[in-house]
Amino acid sequence: MTRSSTGNSLNATLSGEGNVSPSPASVSLVLDGSHKPFLFRMLQEGFFVTTKAGISIKDFLTDYLKIDSDYISRRISTLLLNGIPVDDLDSETLADGSVLALSAAMPGLAGSIFRKGGYLAGLRSKVGKKDIAAKPDSDAWVKVKLFNALVADLGPGLLSRGIWIKASSLNALRQEGKICAKTTGSYPTDEMIHIVITIS
Repeated sequence: MTRSSTGNSLNATLSGEGNVSPSPASVSLVLDGSHKPFLFRMLQEGFFVTTKAGISIKDFLTDYLKIDSDYISRRISTLLLNGIPVDDLDSETLADGSVLALSAAMPGLAGSIFRKGGYLAGLRSKVGKKDIAAKPDSDAWVKVKLFNALVADLGPGLLSRGIWIKASSLNALRQEGKICAKTTGSYPTDEMIHIVITIS
């Protein structure tokens, strides 16, 4: 079942509200729990958030993703910035094009090696840090990926506050979720769409 916050049909608007975007497209949906598998998979594959270049990962998590500091300490065990494990969330910063992956504790030796501040961090492959130049005070698109328990913990809140996705993800949701095409609009595949989803 798919419905809008007003009751009968999906609410789709072109507003330009929310984060800075090269596109004014915004879509608001209210979906029932049957859509969770697709929505959670979408969060694993990656969504986008606009922030300021040069912001620390810690400030990004608390100020932009609205994640409580205690939750970050207790539950987010592994962070990868552009594929490189992160131990110090205060000193590592984000730039336009950064990819940040977040995970709860992973089992086994691999989980221990990649865990932030872990005793086995020295066993990590010596991969060079891939810095992306940041222009101070400029806007930055950051791609965020959530894994395992974090998807269910953080996903509904992030979706209800709004995230950016590519139109290709919206098109897939429309097809898989059997959402009427005319209510969600038609956009070029690479266009960025601001989407707000409430799971009823």
